[in-house]
Amino acid sequence: MKKINLILSALALTAFFSCQKEVEIIVVPDEPVTFEATMPDITKTAVDDNLNVLWSAGDAIDVYGYTEGQDAVKAVFELTSGAGTKNGKFTLKDSESFGTYDSYYAIYPSGLAIKTVADKTGEKVLPDWITIKSALGTFTSQAVVQNGYDPAHAIMVAHVADGKLQFTHGVCYFKVQIPADGITKVKITAGASAFQKRPSYSTEDGAIMAAQSGTSEISTAVGEFVKGSCYYLAAIPKAANSQKLSGITVTYTQGGSEKSVSSTKDAVKNLYPVVGTVYDLGCPPIVEPAPVIKVTNAQIEADATGGSISYSVENPYADGELTAVVSTSKTTTIGDFTILNVTSDAVSYSCSANTEATAKYGYVTFTYTYDGGKTVTAEGIVTQAPAGGAVPTGHTYVFYVDDNKNPVQKMDGVEGSYFTLTGTSTLTCSASGYFGVDSFTIGGTEYKNAKKIDGSNNISFTTAADATTTIRFYAARRQTDKAGTIKLKKGSSAKVSADMTYGQLYDSGVVELEKASSYQFDKSGEVGVFYVEVTEVSE
Repeated sequence: MKKINLILSALALTAFFSCQKEVEIIVVPDEPVTFEATMPDITKTAVDDNLNVLWSAGDAIDVYGYTEGQDAVKAVFELTSGAGTKNGKFTLKDSESFGTYDSYYAIYPSGLAIKTVADKTGEKVLPDWITIKSALGTFTSQAVVQNGYDPAHAIMVAHVADGKLQFTHGVCYFKVQIPADGITKVKITAGASAFQKRPSYSTEDGAIMAAQSGTSEISTAVGEFVKGSCYYLAAIPKAANSQKLSGITVTYTQGGSEKSVSSTKDAVKNLYPVVGTVYDLGCPPIVEPAPVIKVTNAQIEADATGGSISYSVENPYADGELTAVVSTSKTTTIGDFTILNVTSDAVSYSCSANTEATAKYGYVTFTYTYDGGKTVTAEGIVTQAPAGGAVPTGHTYVFYVDDNKNPVQKMDGVEGSYFTLTGTSTLTCSASGYFGVDSFTIGGTEYKNAKKIDGSNNISFTTAADATTTIRFYAARRQTDKAGTIKLKKGSSAKVSADMTYGQLYDSGVVELEKASSYQFDKSGEVGVFYVEVTEVSE
C-alpha cells in the first residue's frame, strides 16, 4: 500500500478549551508517516502562565483507518519533535505500518481500550460511533500534576470532515487551587450522576452520544499537592444537556482523613457539564470541624469536700484554651462550691459536706476559646448525695434522624424507644429550598435530615417525678421566604419560643424542665428538629 503523510494545522477558534485541530490527508509515496501538530489554547498537559497547553515528551495518538468490507486498522503515532511547545510532530511508531483508507478517526491518548463492532459476517467494521470501554473507571485515580492535569485522562477524539481529520475534546475539566499544606488527595463530587464511565463519541463530528453508565465522582490519586498551585481533574460529561451537575463538593484529604469539605452547590447546580470547558472552582477553603467539649458529670458522697470533673476537647486548635467557672445561669446548691484548678483533662473543685436529706447540685460552665476568639461551651454537673443516702443516678436520652431518614432514639448510647413520635415526615438538607446548606454539624457529627414539626409530626416526652431534667435541642428553619419559630411547650405554655434565621442552626442551650411534666415541640412557619438531648439526674 502507499505510505501517507498527515499534516495537522490549527483552527483559529477563540472559545476557551473549545478549539479543534484539522488534518489534511496528503498521499506522499515512500515517505514516513508523520503528523505535524499545532496545539491551540488549552488542550493538553503542562499549562504555562498564559494558559496555553503544551505537547509533552512521550505523547502518542492512535489513528484508525477503515475501508468498507475490511477490518479497521490501528497505528500508533509518537511525538518526535515539538515537546514543550504548541506545535508538535507525530511519526508512525517503529515496526508499525499504515496504508490509505476510505476514512479515518483518531484518539488521544494512545492505548485506550476501544469497543469494536462486527457485522453479521463477523468482520470488524467502523461504526457511526466509537465507545471507550470503562474509561471513567480510572478517573478516580488521576495523576497529580502541578498546574496541569493527567494527560492519560485528557481524551480527545478526531473525526473526518471535508477531507480533514479534526480533533475535538472528549472531557471537561475542574480546576481547584490548593488552600493549605499537607493535602494528599482531592475529590470532586457532583450532586447527581452527571458523568459517565463508558463514553461513546460520534465518528461524524466527535460529539458525545447517548449516556452510558453514570457516576458522580472523580478524584486524584494520592500525591503531594503544593499550596497555592492549581490542579485540573478531567471528567466525561453525559450527552449534551442530559444531566445537570446539581452542585459540586470539593473534598480534601489531609492528615490521612477526609476531614475538610467545601460545597460550591449554588455556583454550578444548574449547569450541564460540556466537553472542552474548564470549570474554575477557585480555592475552596478547608472547613475545619469546630471543637467539641465532652464532659463526664460527677457524683460524690454526702461527706465529700471536693473532687473533679473530667473532660476532653475533640478537634482542638493550637491556640485553644479551656476555662471553667461556676455556672451563673443555674442555681448551684452544693455548699461553698468553688473551682480550684483547670488541667488538660479535669477541673477540680472544693465544697462543703451535705448535711441535709436532699441531694444537692453544682453546675460548671466549660468554655473553650479558639481561632482568635471563637468559643464553644458545655455544662458539667456535680451531684452530691443526701446525708445518709446514696448518690443519685440518671440517664441521657438522644433523638435524631440518620442518613437513611430513619429516626434514632438512644438511652445512654443504647437504642430503644424513649420519645413518642407522631408522623413519619422528614426534611432533607439537600432538597431544594429546604435549609440552604447540605448538612449541619452538631457535636462533631454531621446531620443531613430533620424531623418535620407540624400538627401531624411531632416529638414528645414526659419528665420523671424523681429527677432533675434538662433538655438541649437543635432546629432549623426550612424555607427562606417563610417565618420559622421553634417552640417547646408544656401544654399551652411555651418553655422555649425562638425565631430562627434561614441557613443557620438554632441551639437551645441547656434548658431546665419541670418534674413529672409532658413536653412536645410546636412551631410556626416551616421547621425541622435535627437533634434532641434530654438529661435526667435522679434524686
